[in-house]
Amino acid sequence: MPAIIINSIEMTDKQKAVIADKFVSVFSEVTGVPKDRVYLFFNGYDLSDVVIGGKLCSENPPKFAKAKFNADQWEK
Repeated sequence: MPAIIINSIEMTDKQKAVIADKFVSVFSEVTGVPKDRVYLFFNGYDLSDVVIGGKLCSENPPKFAKAKFNADQWEK
């Protein structure tokens, strides 16, 4: 059974659901492997474990980060 592994900064459950649907659908379509046989794993990194430009993302979150810590901003 094929596996897709996504390494990313933390994401909301809504984001994960959308990504999972799209990745698995495209993978299944291209390879012919049924969706129920494709595994997808998320390896998430807390923003306190990620550094960009020498600064912790938890202290200076990137504007593109739509993560758990600011999910309320993106649900509008």
